[in-house]
Amino acid sequence: MSKFIITPTNDSSFLLKEAKQFLGLNNLETVKQYEVFESDEQSDLSKILPLLPGSFLTENLDELELATSFRYRQVLGQYDEVEEMTNRILNNLREQEVTLHHSRIIDLPGLNEKEVATFKAYFINETENELVPFTALDFDMGISSNADLEQVDGFTHFDEAELVSFIQDYSMDLSDIKVVQDYFKTEGTEPTIFQLKVIDTYWSDHCRHTTFMTELTDIKVMDGQYRDAIEQTILEYNEVRSIVYADRVEPKKVTLMDLATINARDAKRLGLLENLDESDEVNACCVRIEVDVEGETEDYLLYFKNETHNHPTEIEPFGGAATCIGGGIRDPLSGRSYVHQAMRITAAKNPTIAYDETLPGKLPQRVISQKAAQGYSDYGNQIGQTAGYVKEYYHDGFEAKRMELGALVAAAPVDNVVRIKPEASDVVILLGGRTGRDGLGAAVGSSMVQTEKSLELQGAEVQKGNPAIERKIIRLFRQPEATRLIKKCNDFGAGGVAVAIGELADGLTIELDKVPTKYPGMNPCEIAISESQERMAVVIAAKDIDQFIALAEAEDIEASVVATITDSPYMVMNYQGEEVLRLKRTFLDENGGAKTAQAQIESQAIGDFFKENRDVLKQLSDVNNASQAALAQNFDFTIGKGTVLAPLGGVYQLTPQEGMVAKIPVLGKDTHTASVMSVSFKPELADLSPYHGAYYAVLNSIAKAVALGVPYQEIRLTFQEFFERMVSPESWGKPTGALLGAFKVMKQLGLAAIGGKDSMSGTFEELTVPPSLISFAVAPTDARLVVSRELKAKNSKLWLLSPERNAQDEIETEALTSLFDQIQAMLVNKEIRSISTFDDKTLEVNLVEMALGNGIGFEIKPEFVNTKVALGYIIEVASDLPMPANAKLIGETNETNEVKLDETYSLAELATAYNAPLAEVFTQVELVKRAEKTEALEIPELSSDAKVLIPVITGVNGEYDLYEAFKRYTKNVEFFVIKEELGYAASIAELKTRLSDYDVLAFPDGSILSNRLHYGQAIELLIADLKDELESFIQTKHILAIGASFAGFVRSGLIEFGEVKPGTQIEFKANPYEKFISTVVDVNVIKDSAYATQGTYSTALAGYSLIIDLDEKKFEQQILSKYTHFFEGELGIDAMTDPTGHILGINANFERFNRDGFNNLKVNEAPFIVNLLKLVD
Repeated sequence: MSKFIITPTNDSSFLLKEAKQFLGLNNLETVKQYEVFESDEQSDLSKILPLLPGSFLTENLDELELATSFRYRQVLGQYDEVEEMTNRILNNLREQEVTLHHSRIIDLPGLNEKEVATFKAYFINETENELVPFTALDFDMGISSNADLEQVDGFTHFDEAELVSFIQDYSMDLSDIKVVQDYFKTEGTEPTIFQLKVIDTYWSDHCRHTTFMTELTDIKVMDGQYRDAIEQTILEYNEVRSIVYADRVEPKKVTLMDLATINARDAKRLGLLENLDESDEVNACCVRIEVDVEGETEDYLLYFKNETHNHPTEIEPFGGAATCIGGGIRDPLSGRSYVHQAMRITAAKNPTIAYDETLPGKLPQRVISQKAAQGYSDYGNQIGQTAGYVKEYYHDGFEAKRMELGALVAAAPVDNVVRIKPEASDVVILLGGRTGRDGLGAAVGSSMVQTEKSLELQGAEVQKGNPAIERKIIRLFRQPEATRLIKKCNDFGAGGVAVAIGELADGLTIELDKVPTKYPGMNPCEIAISESQERMAVVIAAKDIDQFIALAEAEDIEASVVATITDSPYMVMNYQGEEVLRLKRTFLDENGGAKTAQAQIESQAIGDFFKENRDVLKQLSDVNNASQAALAQNFDFTIGKGTVLAPLGGVYQLTPQEGMVAKIPVLGKDTHTASVMSVSFKPELADLSPYHGAYYAVLNSIAKAVALGVPYQEIRLTFQEFFERMVSPESWGKPTGALLGAFKVMKQLGLAAIGGKDSMSGTFEELTVPPSLISFAVAPTDARLVVSRELKAKNSKLWLLSPERNAQDEIETEALTSLFDQIQAMLVNKEIRSISTFDDKTLEVNLVEMALGNGIGFEIKPEFVNTKVALGYIIEVASDLPMPANAKLIGETNETNEVKLDETYSLAELATAYNAPLAEVFTQVELVKRAEKTEALEIPELSSDAKVLIPVITGVNGEYDLYEAFKRYTKNVEFFVIKEELGYAASIAELKTRLSDYDVLAFPDGSILSNRLHYGQAIELLIADLKDELESFIQTKHILAIGASFAGFVRSGLIEFGEVKPGTQIEFKANPYEKFISTVVDVNVIKDSAYATQGTYSTALAGYSLIIDLDEKKFEQQILSKYTHFFEGELGIDAMTDPTGHILGINANFERFNRDGFNNLKVNEAPFIVNLLKLVD
């Protein structure tokens, strides 16, 4: 008989807001929420109630089953974070040997039956969740049959009609299945369903890029203004082909893939890609760079990658977007690099449209945008991924399918990366997460067109990931002792074991029963093609098995030998001693039957695109011009310590930047070398002419990188293509035209795309996405050359530099190179105060964005109002700086808070218009001013011999920032990994013996065992296990605890009482609207102490639970600092000590600031660490 533990949680202010504003359910009083934990085991659940504060035990749910309530759970088999982490706490930290199953109850008092039904229809996405009764539930995952191992009788003798009928449930077409049939005839056997599913996965458009590899037998350009220009570009393309492929015996087929990559081949031939790093590992672009490491030059690899999860995010926004960033990280991570910054580029239909305008078979655009933002940010924030740039585009065509795109940059010392061809007897080790039924068929499903039935039929394709496990792999792969043992590596994405391991060598034998699974009952086919997340496959020499597994287990990572490299030409899979699959590698590499198509390129004149007649207030009210600050708040841009530009600049943090810039990660040291990534996308322009849309997308991504200090010659490109399903010459003409436009720019500038990703399924019934080529420009730069976008000074001159378009609406090569060289020289000479490209906005809208960051007014000449250009720069310079003849003086900054255009506007009214359109959709949370900042605190210099230990447990993500903060002053900083999963008790015993060796214990922030139910609980339990040792430690030594760790120290009683003791009156509360907040604020030290004298420092507010609630008078001697800006009605406490003064607890993340980071914000470092070390010394 089941028993239930009920945990009431806070009423949801977010769902209440959405119900009233979006659904019109104005009678709703509140949204009550309950976590339900169920167990049918005979164990005494009353013993675990103390571990779930506020909970109660019951044998039924009758009291909660109301006319206004409903119960739901996640689709079985999906990762449920609350369930997973609760069971980890109970079983690993407290050895309870109990399994709790999780569901939730929502109660909607005030609503009638019809209104409850409306809310449920809005809230329940059956791809993600299912409604369940208020009775005991069945959580059995079942046992799968082995029907997939049976042969398809007579397959090799099927006629064409039988083959056509047979492939209805596969992504293969007739030409593909005929190749399969011929193969099995040659092999002399009939295939199994298992073999066919593996082949179908390998040959899906997602894996083999079928559309991009299709031969274009004819490219026809239709009559129009641009016919001559496009045909000239085709001629140039063919000329390059004739040179690059001159030595080929067989003619190279014309394909979209060739169009996208031919510039790289040509650039290599011309010696323009000398820094390109090439290998058999192709999971991310990679170039060699030189990095200045504290005055010494070191060789590094710079990686970058773009990744989309359009289909999964469309049907299950939270999980799809979460795995977008998770999978995106794993691509460069598999190259043994450290991913140090991420960019999120998305596209949707206008999310402000009404609920009742939602298409049948679709989720509301508002819901997709909200939940996708929550999913991407939740995963990225938990794993500790720096969010460098966030932008969402709006276009009606994306109602067909959302675009969810992540782009990342990473780096690693060259010496840490070994690439050796696997040899027979080498082994494959599987690292990280376990395998379940989530993600089955995702590669195939994402390649197929979405229909109204997709939400119902494709739920198993979307995975939810566990960022805590991936974080552990990140730590392992930052250790050269581990990475130098790896010969080759592949991350688990589409195709699971079959592809990730299968691609590592031409011949190998995979033991499927050695693959760790999440639950029993999976059959060999499911194990082979499941796309469960957070897994990595590495090839290791047999002699290094023990050493590598020991290193993995030291990071609390499960590692299993699952395959052996062989000399055989076959990929073989065994299960329980029997062979269940055998496929020849050369056959899999054939990628199916040959495909051909014809392309017909059409275009319309683009001149009207650059015309604008709306006043500035109406322009700012357009969702594509409006502020996305409310969206950006969700993404943690402060973690990582290397960020050069905050995504929103200026003292008011309102000015979007040209791209993202971060220092190359050199752990424990400093550098001025930074990576730059910029992006451009022109959906409205591409609607008129895909050729010009791509031409100017590529050109403007380059222009943005140049604005960030990069010489254009050093830029490397990567593209994301997202187009409708290819069904006609007209549809084929769109990507063909776009790639020709991209080719043209690269040819003009001698540049190349060295990577990319295509998604060619942007069709929903009659709807299609706009022709989408998104261009990313990447290069290293000197961080000291980077100039941000917000206006810097009063009485500056404002200039426009913009080359003219020619008759074909292109820009002449000489004009491009001259402009880019001119900007680069001015940046090197420190002549530019601020700089902006146009990005499809008028001159005045760009200037308003530049002005709002620092609150600087400006005026421009009337003739420049409504100016919109295809390529150009707005620059702010000193009033007396001589400018070249091609520059146009457009205006100047002034000493008022006004903007003078055709009429005069206050900055306040412009800010209101700018913020309003999307503030409600993404729930903008405003901080209110609580106090004036005072004088900045000084940071004394110090060289210390103090020994610092940083404990690391599952979910910690701030350990590297804390490590680097201490390493600035002492070389004696170490980590201690607490093996929560693989040996918690032994870890605690070892930690107890080592504490006396250290002077400082520094507990980092993080999503520690997720913090989902009770913020800081895991650290509280850890402290209880170290009670005597910690109480002894603080008698003479010091502890620093940040964020969630600080919350754990509060919960333990140590902050209030100075000892581990129940009954603390200090509490942490969730932010308004349960929203993650990422921003930078100033903090005033209000009381002199050994840690800081009175003054102001800056800190990063980054989290869900940032509010400390206490009796201020009672704790006034322990409160050290308070925020100058914070949530309305809250105290805003940042730093506190325990009564002894030996424990320093910090709520926010002061440790994330570098000496020269965030150069577009006015930040001041906090002196806590240096003064803490002075206390030790």
